[in-house]
Order: sequence, then structure tokens, then C-alpha cells
Amino acid sequence: MGESFAGAGANALTMAIDFYANAVGKSIDAEIGDIPESFVGYSNDFVIAALLPLLENAVDASPEGGKVAVTFRRRPDAISFIISNACASGAPADKAFERGYTTKSGHQGVGLSVSKGLIEGYASGDIAMDVDGDEVAFIVSLPFRREEDGDVLGTGGR
Repeated sequence: MGESFAGAGANALTMAIDFYANAVGKSIDAEIGDIPESFVGYSNDFVIAALLPLLENAVDASPEGGKVAVTFRRRPDAISFIISNACASGAPADKAFERGYTTKSGHQGVGLSVSKGLIEGYASGDIAMDVDGDEVAFIVSLPFRREEDGDVLGTGGR
């Protein structure tokens, strides 16, 4: 669980951004920051599943030639991913996380609510949206998990 996320995970995130950009016919740059080797307590599959809808949303909202950035922060009690992009059509609505809410024709409005369910429901984490002008950032915080003997998980061995 949680092996070698830095290489494989960063590559998967870049590939996802490229895939979504090709699907909507845009040229989007992917900028993946320094990501740790692992997130002990969270499988790579979980991290990718939680982030994919956020990446798709960021690509869809970005202007042609824009950039989607993924950065990582370690806090004393949690690990955080920040997915940011410029928003071509204005900031998302406060109800963006509600199941069924969408601004895109042909979409069902489940992506952001799925991410929210995984992050908050399964991991007891937090997801927030920060809007600054036309820049939008989704901040995903996953609390460190503890093993039965009290050792903190989620530190990636650091």
C-alpha cells in the first residue's frame, strides 16, 4: 500500500491531465510539483481516484493553452494536494460539490461529489475550494492515519 507514488503517481496525474485535455480538444500544460514517494495509510489507487474528477474539472474549466498544477504540502496532522488552474468561464459555484450540479451539457454532475465522498466520507479528510479572481484551487487534505500501536501513518517514511 502506498509504494512509489512520486514516480508512478506523478506520471498518472500528468497522463490524466493529457487525456482530459485531448478529450476536450485543448492544449493544457500539466505542472506536477514535488510529490512524496508514498502516503502510507492511503493506497495509490485511492489517491488517484480521489483526484481524477478534480483534474477533469480543472482541465474543462481551463482556457486553451492554460495550465493545471498539482502541488503537495505536508502539515503536522495531514497531507494536502492542491489542484489549481485559471478558470476560463468564471469561478465555479458554491454548490459545485453537490451531486447532480453541472454547468456542462452532457454531464451528470457527479465528479466533484464523488471526490468529496471519497475524501470526506472514506478518509475523514477535507476538500475545499479557494477562488482568487480567475484562479481556482481545490485543496484536498487527508489526515494522517494511525496504526493500532499508535504509529502515525501517512508520513511516507519521512
